Amino acid sequence: MSRDLAGSGGRAGAARPRGAARQPDIHGRSRPHPPPDTTGRRPEPKQRRRGLIGKWRDQPANPSVIKAADRLGYDLSTHRAQQITLEMLDWADTVLTMEAAVLETLRTICTEDNAQKLGLYLGNRDVPDPMGQGDDVFNDCAVLIETGTALHFGRLP
Repeated sequence: MSRDLAGSGGRAGAARPRGAARQPDIHGRSRPHPPPDTTGRRPEPKQRRRGLIGKWRDQPANPSVIKAADRLGYDLSTHRAQQITLEMLDWADTVLTMEAAVLETLRTICTEDNAQKLGLYLGNRDVPDPMGQGDDVFNDCAVLIETGTALHFGRLP
């Protein structure tokens, strides 16, 4: 059975006290939001990325991404996002992330054996995020990603 690194936040329909909001942590465990302070506001979460883990699971690639990849000869029409699991990290020889923040998240949840497998795709910088921008930015990003393979080709096990 797969140990998913993000979950649904608990059982569907699970009973909880009225008004008790739940938020999943990076291990898929559901925990209550912190209580409001004296002003009625809730404190800021310590890790904002937690809420995004698993957000795109089973979703197709963005249409602009599909078009940009197609211009370079790649077919992403059947691509679906997956939530990374510890088993995937165990299986992989190398795991490359597009952003340093994702790399740091993986480093906090992976085993010591997997830590040496992790790296940033462009070596020392993030791949720019084209979301919310025009197709030309997606195209530039796709070219950068394709060009970045030269950093890894021949060095991967």
